[in-house]
Amino acid sequence: MKNGIKFELKGFDELSKKLKKASKELESIEEQKITFNELFSTAFMTTYTQFNSIDEMIEKSPFKVESEEDFKNIPDKEWDEYISAKTSFQSWKEMMSKASEEYLGKQVQQSLGKVFKK
Repeated sequence: MKNGIKFELKGFDELSKKLKKASKELESIEEQKITFNELFSTAFMTTYTQFNSIDEMIEKSPFKVESEEDFKNIPDKEWDEYISAKTSFQSWKEMMSKASEEYLGKQVQQSLGKVFKK
């Protein structure tokens, strides 16, 4: 049929603009540097660990941590054992992954909320 049905769709230009803006918002999330306290929020820590903060978890650990270097020097196996005993996770990698997932999810929701509420 040469003369098919014609119809007009409205609103796609606006949606396209909002999606482009959302994409830029999400790109800015990737470039952010976040602190442990931002990544491991109080809500995260009280949900998945025996502690109220990441600082408390580190302070109550059997390791002497007074600097970033001290933290990096904790043996992985021993840190994973501590994480397994004091949190819902089996390893530090698993805990970091879940915290990152939750943090990024919140950031995406906030970014999309800003764009689509306008």
